[in-house]
Parts: sequence; structure tokens; C-alpha cells
Amino acid sequence: MQSPLEIQPETAETLAAQAQERGLSIDEYLKSLLGLPNGNESVSAPEEFKAAMESLAEQDVKPLPRDFSRDDIYFSER
Repeated sequence: MQSPLEIQPETAETLAAQAQERGLSIDEYLKSLLGLPNGNESVSAPEEFKAAMESLAEQDVKPLPRDFSRDDIYFSER
């Protein structure tokens, strides 16, 4: 059952462009935004986020010193 919706032409164009960038139909893209199952698991925000965080965790990042403060950011040229 389809519901009638009123969408501004500019909004529809933006949605279509963003869906096209991701290689999805507008329906699949809207479902992904709403977190609904759409059969396209490659656009799953939680999984993408988790993968990005795991990738970040694998990087060699130097820890900040114990006495690090905002002053070190804003007033580093003392």
C-alpha cells in the first residue's frame, strides 16, 4: 500500500542525487536513512560506523600526556 506524500521538488532532487551517489534507488536510500531493512546490507550505518571505529583503533596513535589541557591547544606558543 502506497501513501501519498508531498515532497518539495528540491528535497526530491537532493534525495535522488544522494541515492544515486550511493548506487541505490530512492526507496532503498530512504529505507537506509530510516533504519528499515531493504535487502542492501552494504549501506548499514551501524556496521559502517563499527568498521570505521575498528580501523581507527588499529592505527598507532600516540597517547596524550597526563597533564594535557585546553591550554595546550589554544596557548601552545608560550
